[in-house]
Amino acid sequence: MAMNRAFLSALGCLALGWTGAGRAQNPLQPAVNPLTPLAYSRSQAFDLPLTGSQLYRPAGLWMSFPGQVQWGDPGAKPDPAKLTARIQPGAGTPVGLQLIRVSSPHGIGPDRVVWLDDLPVALATPAAKERATAQAITSPTLVQGKVDAEKADWFRLKVPAPQTLVFEVIGRRLGSAVDPQITLYDTAGRELRKGHNNDAPGLQGDPRLVFAFAQAGEVLVQVRDTAWAGGGDFHYLLRVADCPAATCAYPLAVRRGTRGRVGFAGQRVEGVQAVEIDVPADPFVDAAQVNPRGVSGQAGSPVTVRFSDHEEKVEAEPNDTPDKATPVSIPSGVTGRIDKRGDVDRYRFKATKDQRLILEGQTAAVGSPAEVILTVQDAKGAKLAETNPAQAARLDWKAPADGEYLLQVEHLHLWGGPDEVYRVTLTPFEAGFTLALQADRFEVRHDGTVDIPVLVNRQDYAGPIEISARGPAGVTGSLTIAQGQPAKPAEPAGSLRLSCPANVALGAHGLTVIGSADVNGKKLARAASVMGPIRGGMANLAFPPAGWESGATLAVIERAPFQLTARLEPATPVAPGKEASLVVTAKRAPGFEGEIALSVAGMPANVTAAGVAIAKDKSEARFPVKAAANAAEGKAALVVTGKGKVLDKELAFPAAGVELTIKK
Repeated sequence: MAMNRAFLSALGCLALGWTGAGRAQNPLQPAVNPLTPLAYSRSQAFDLPLTGSQLYRPAGLWMSFPGQVQWGDPGAKPDPAKLTARIQPGAGTPVGLQLIRVSSPHGIGPDRVVWLDDLPVALATPAAKERATAQAITSPTLVQGKVDAEKADWFRLKVPAPQTLVFEVIGRRLGSAVDPQITLYDTAGRELRKGHNNDAPGLQGDPRLVFAFAQAGEVLVQVRDTAWAGGGDFHYLLRVADCPAATCAYPLAVRRGTRGRVGFAGQRVEGVQAVEIDVPADPFVDAAQVNPRGVSGQAGSPVTVRFSDHEEKVEAEPNDTPDKATPVSIPSGVTGRIDKRGDVDRYRFKATKDQRLILEGQTAAVGSPAEVILTVQDAKGAKLAETNPAQAARLDWKAPADGEYLLQVEHLHLWGGPDEVYRVTLTPFEAGFTLALQADRFEVRHDGTVDIPVLVNRQDYAGPIEISARGPAGVTGSLTIAQGQPAKPAEPAGSLRLSCPANVALGAHGLTVIGSADVNGKKLARAASVMGPIRGGMANLAFPPAGWESGATLAVIERAPFQLTARLEPATPVAPGKEASLVVTAKRAPGFEGEIALSVAGMPANVTAAGVAIAKDKSEARFPVKAAANAAEGKAALVVTGKGKVLDKELAFPAAGVELTIKK
């Protein structure tokens, strides 16, 4: 039986060492070192120095924020070890963490983070490694440093008058290995009372210290790892400012396509004006970062605002008793706060018999330190369902009868305070699916293709899913995930193949992979998440900025330096003891004239072929495929791979498989 094309293609992939996650790593991909410095102005143009290797001609810079990019002197001789990008952030870019990806005509580099701010930026000096030579800083400031093992960094700060300052270390949130803490000392080395923090609410292990100085004076600021660890990847930012210390937004979510006003919860937020945001209607934009700004005009660190597809409310106190429960509709979301110890919030909603609802509480994922427990009660207060304290606060619940019900929200530990904010959503259960990708950046060559494996998690929906991509104009592709796929959980359900014509601009382009399906008569569309690979590149940070959820990058790169085709002459079966010629033809891209070394995989037992090379400037080579007298009858797929050097790196490309038949 003749071998099908898919099988031959699979053999070609195996010959190159490809995996389900895509092509083996491209040796010409830019290698970009962690950025130093990594903090810059958000409102002025700045030069971003890039160091590493394979930094030949730049082709593009994908950024998670709007802005314009210019590269260094375009007439200068390319330096593969360094490159400079001049960046002008777009208007409205918030203070906070952003993501960049650099591409060249030959590949795309790794994720790198930058922090954009209004504060003056300084670098920690070697003097900061000793208390006796503590580095002098002034407020406001943003200092970039790196913790060494068994060492602390020391800074000397003059406070000219009584004032309150916010000291914050951004470490874990950068994807750094550091577990930072901050401590204030007087100049004699005595720790100040209430002058220490190593884990502030909602900051994913980073510290924040709000300290009121009663008088002018001088203070020592110590930053170190809690376990005295350190090294090259233990970098941090120390932020010192007279600013709000918001933990999260209030409300935590705003409906899509509307203009919303967002306030803040946390410390030093009294009197801070709410921020107006125009929420895009785009269903694949999930969140935004906003900054509180205090009386001093200095901005605090960002908080996350989620976007939703339904009504969003804020709890109305008092709602501690069933008769004063806040009425909510289905579907809807509501933001509330456990104001004080023992506070209980109640919400009243209507449901019909056997109506299946998803009742969910959100806290850590939106920056809140609160841990909540949800309880459903009937109109008389009898408990019907309750979340498991050891699991996420989520109930998949079916109403036992038509009527009114109460949703009760309380703190798992009975705590309360300005930071203890939560959001609950009440939505009808809907069958559907979610998508995820195994990588957040991909490469496609001019006149080539790229396969993007797609992971699917189904919720009571087994039907087909149509996969498409929103990316650069001209790049096309589609995939239908068949009913019931994937066959095994955590395996790709299929691969989206994108094709790129030669007229698409080289560079780094935004890419969103979208799945759509008709589920129970309703059109459902979902963007694939890339948070898995992003987390992996940030030392498994639990909650990178939510706005990065579906932001993949497609790098369009130059066409392959050569393309191979292979054929057997004669094409008729080869008898045992006989031979045929394997003819390999190379189509060379302009500028590539080097030798192409050939090898053959897939040979059956007792059949041999000695690979040769296509000589420099030549386009064809032929060599014998010999079947020994004892070669068994049957069919095999031969895969010819060619290797050539580009920029002193060896690249390998296969030809399509050739079917070999051994027959007497």
